[in-house]
Amino acid sequence: GNGNLTVTDPGSQMDVAEGSVVVGNVGAGTMNIVNGGAVEVNAQHGAGYGLVIAGDVDSYSTVTVDGANSTLTLDPESGGGVLVVGGAGEGYLYVSDGGLVSAPDGIVLGQNDESYGEVDLDANGTLEVGGTNGISAGSGGYDFYMYDGGRRRVVDADLTTSLVLDLYYGDIPSIIDTQDRKSVV
Repeated sequence: GNGNLTVTDPGSQMDVAEGSVVVGNVGAGTMNIVNGGAVEVNAQHGAGYGLVIAGDVDSYSTVTVDGANSTLTLDPESGGGVLVVGGAGEGYLYVSDGGLVSAPDGIVLGQNDESYGEVDLDANGTLEVGGTNGISAGSGGYDFYMYDGGRRRVVDADLTTSLVLDLYYGDIPSIIDTQDRKSVV
């Protein structure tokens, strides 16, 4: 079946203490973190994946992080795991209007054959990621867009990736913030 989860407004927080989160494991899934809501994933050490968007081949799933102080955090201190956008199905991550996604262990787009993963950083949305192949692609398709002030911030380690990251100007320049670390794209 299909599932929807919304975490909204300051003070509203969902904590996943152990294990991974799959948005759209069987069917479509939607997770909305808006208006200052927060989700933190503390996967067990060695779990590998902290959050998977579109885990099933027939899944069309989205995660939206929108609004100032709205956050999705995969906590590296507890082995928060990798963020997968498009595990086996069609997955989308939208970050905008001051929203923040922190995935220091990395992000994988289009993990499996015939899957598709898309990241859209728009209107001052920020993605924090770092490490060797911190942004990588599996065997599926992917797109990575930054426009109207979208920001990719390098955290915890130098970032290298061989993927094509599309930067569009729009009304506000997009930013790759290296925080005095190396970023090789």
